[in-house]
Amino acid sequence: MKIFVFLLAWFMSVVAMSSFSTLMGHIFDSEFREEIILSKLISGNSFNQKDHSVYSILGWFIHFLVGGLFLYVYAIIWEWNLANLPLWETIVFGSVIGFLGIIGWSITFKIYHDPPKINFKGYYIQLFFAHIVFSLVAMIVFQWLR
Repeated sequence: MKIFVFLLAWFMSVVAMSSFSTLMGHIFDSEFREEIILSKLISGNSFNQKDHSVYSILGWFIHFLVGGLFLYVYAIIWEWNLANLPLWETIVFGSVIGFLGIIGWSITFKIYHDPPKINFKGYYIQLFFAHIVFSLVAMIVFQWLR
């Protein structure tokens, strides 16, 4: 796999996922942006408090890092497949990483003594679909630039 294709898919997939989470947060009047929640966990600040830019950068960094790990696994699966990945497999992969994301966030929130006050049920539902968006965008970039 070409490094350029991987990097472009990585960037576009994480941005698409983050945009989806932002949109869902606005629709449901809740904070769903992963990078913001991460920055609040790191800083210990509430959503009413402004974070230092270092925490915001760390939130984005962690979000992109985890996205890159998921995408790396995805890229390996595609290399094994050696064919165009069908839409249904892309949605299945997005669903699997969506469930893994929910498990990861659940553990993260349990570890922190004072996690941010968010709509957890709504967050987990949108997180599941955000990972499908991530997967679909990755598939489009990989197949378009293959």
